[in-house]
Amino acid sequence: MNVYVGGDVSKGYADFCLMDGDGEILLEIQLDDTRQGHSRMGELIRKCHRKVDSEGELEVALEATGGMERNWLHLFRELDESGEADLEVYRFNPLVIRRFAEQNLHRNKTDEISARVLADYLRLGLAETKAAYTDEGPDDGLKTLARKTQRMTERSVDLQNELKALLQRTHPELVQYVRSHVSKWILRLIKQYPTPEQVAEAGPEALSEIPYVTEEKATRIVEAARTSVASQTDEDTGLTLSLVAEDLLRLTGRIDQLKERLWNKVRDRRAPHLIASIEGIGKWSAAGGKRRRCPRENDQQAGQRPHPIGALRLCDRRHPERKQSARAGPLRPAHRARQASEGCRGCLHAEASGDRVRVLEQR
Repeated sequence: MNVYVGGDVSKGYADFCLMDGDGEILLEIQLDDTRQGHSRMGELIRKCHRKVDSEGELEVALEATGGMERNWLHLFRELDESGEADLEVYRFNPLVIRRFAEQNLHRNKTDEISARVLADYLRLGLAETKAAYTDEGPDDGLKTLARKTQRMTERSVDLQNELKALLQRTHPELVQYVRSHVSKWILRLIKQYPTPEQVAEAGPEALSEIPYVTEEKATRIVEAARTSVASQTDEDTGLTLSLVAEDLLRLTGRIDQLKERLWNKVRDRRAPHLIASIEGIGKWSAAGGKRRRCPRENDQQAGQRPHPIGALRLCDRRHPERKQSARAGPLRPAHRARQASEGCRGCLHAEASGDRVRVLEQR
C-alpha cells in the first residue's frame, strides 16, 4: 500500500489530504501549527507507516509558502530521522503545482483542493521528474539573514534617494558629493550641520575634524555654503535632513557588519571563493547577495531549486546576444567559441552543492 500526503499551509494552520495509490482519499484534515496539531499529524504519519508495506511508499509534499511551511517540514524530517516513519519529503514551487492543477482542470483554488492536488501529484510519480525544494539544514539561517540584509540594503537605497531630494532644496552645494556614492563622511557632516547656515557658522576647522574631510575640502564647502542658493533652510527641514543622514549612517553600519558576517560564514566554500576571485564581483555578491538571473534560467525551469548561498550562476551583462539567448535557449558552440576569442570574463557558470563545484564554462 502506498500513502501520499499533500499539505497546503496557511498562517497558523494547514490542510492535509491523505491519498492511497489508487487515488482514493483516506482522510482530509485541518491542523493548527501548534504542538497539539503537530502531535496529531505525527500520530497519523506513524499510523500510515504501519500500513505501508516494505515495497510501498510514504511521501509528503508541501507547497513553498514563503517560510510558513518550515515548521511542518521540520516535523516530517524529525519523524524520518528518528526512524518513526520512512518518509520522502518534498517542498514544491507553487508555479509547478499551479500548472499541474490547470492541466487537470482544478480551476477552483481552495486549501482542500490544493492539498488534494499535491497528494495527487505525488501519486502520479511527478516528484521524480521535477526538481523539488528538498534542502533544509544549517544554511536555512544564513538564507534568512541574507534576505534580511538584502531588504536592509534596499531600504538604504530609499534613504539615499530621500537624502538627495532633500539636499537639492536644503543644501544643493553638497549634491556633488552624493551624486555617485554616498560616503560616511558626507553623512556625518550632514548629520551635524544640515543647513548652509550651520556649515558657515561651524567654519573649516570644525568640518575638518570629521574623518576624511581635509582642510582644503572643508574650506571649499564652507565658502560654497556662504553663497548657497538653497530655497528651504528652515529649522524643521534641517532636522529632517539630519535624521535621514543619521538613519542612513546607522543602517549602513549594520549592513556592513551583516555582509562581513555572511562572507565569513561561506568564504571557505569553493563556490563563493571562486566567484569572488572574478574581477568586479564583491564578497556580498559572491556570498549570495542580489544578482541577475542567468538567461538560461527561463520560466520553463520554474521547478528548479533556487540557488542557495554558495550556489550561484552568473552571466556577463555585456553580452549583446543576451536577449536572443534568453529566447533561443542554451548558447550554441559557435557563441561559446566567440566569447572565448573575445576574452569574455563573465561567461562562467558554476553549480555548487556544499563543497562540490562543477565548472561548466570558464574563460
